[in-house]
Amino acid sequence: MDAHDRQWAGDAAPRERSAPARPRAGLAVRDGDPRRASGRPVVIYLDTSAAAKALIEEEGSEAVVRAFADGSEFVSSRLLAVELHAIADRRSLDREAVVDLLDRVALVSLDDETLTAAIRAGSGLRTLDALHLAAALELGDVVTALLTFDRELAAAARAQGLSLAELP
Repeated sequence: MDAHDRQWAGDAAPRERSAPARPRAGLAVRDGDPRRASGRPVVIYLDTSAAAKALIEEEGSEAVVRAFADGSEFVSSRLLAVELHAIADRRSLDREAVVDLLDRVALVSLDDETLTAAIRAGSGLRTLDALHLAAALELGDVVTALLTFDRELAAAARAQGLSLAELP
């Protein structure tokens, strides 16, 4: 078992990095987020429905892969690592591809404040979607928009005032 396998098999915690701070080219932001105009970095919160498309060839996959290739900045909660590894295991995908993808995403921990925000939101979302939305909202000053292919999560994000990212 190499270091990557140990890391994701539970012998070591997933790498956690701070959210990106540099602007890069990439995704457009729907709903005209004012941070783009002010020169603040465009940072996209990536949910599992979008990230999985970089691993599984399906509708939307090419656009997600292009967004990663364009150097867009991504952030997500550590839930993303758990969910992507579960998908890889269920579909017999290469776990190294998951690790490579996660290396491109700044992963943040869920704290008690975020968990409480997910409970209070009363969004009606499934548990993990509610946690992703709460994490994106808790990162408010950092996150410019949410990238998701989940209609319910997108609607809840819009209802909370979070912009959605559009793939080119």
